[in-house]
Amino acid sequence: LSLRRVLKAVVSTQSTGVNGVQRPFMKRVENIGFWADAFEVLSVISIIVNCSLIGIRGQVGRWFPDATPGQQILVVIFMEHLFLSIKYVIARAIPDVPAWVELEREREKYKREQALKGFADLMRKTKIKGKLKKKSEDAINNLKTKQSRYKIE
Repeated sequence: LSLRRVLKAVVSTQSTGVNGVQRPFMKRVENIGFWADAFEVLSVISIIVNCSLIGIRGQVGRWFPDATPGQQILVVIFMEHLFLSIKYVIARAIPDVPAWVELEREREKYKREQALKGFADLMRKTKIKGKLKKKSEDAINNLKTKQSRYKIE
């Protein structure tokens, strides 16, 4: 029974033309886009949930035995804000793109601009030569037509 299902799956895969071995083509992007925001939200939610779990399990009551429930809630909220502040400071202190990557990008951008500048100069020279060549060919053709007009046979 299971061999029959495996064979059926193989045949259906073959008939649809799906090849499970090939990788999809790579698409270059500037950054990870939406995922950076998703991880940011995930990290904030994890801090809130972990601080809430500390408050729910009564850990704060063991740390501060004389605290009232209202004071315990304030301690949990203070801890949460403290951890969110630390996360914010760390996020701002560490750049999203390392300095060596930024330097490499600038270097590539400069090389690309220089190559385009050289290509533009070449095209401009080629156009000038092309215009001169066309003008000289037009002048030669004009002379030929004038000669053929006055040519006595």
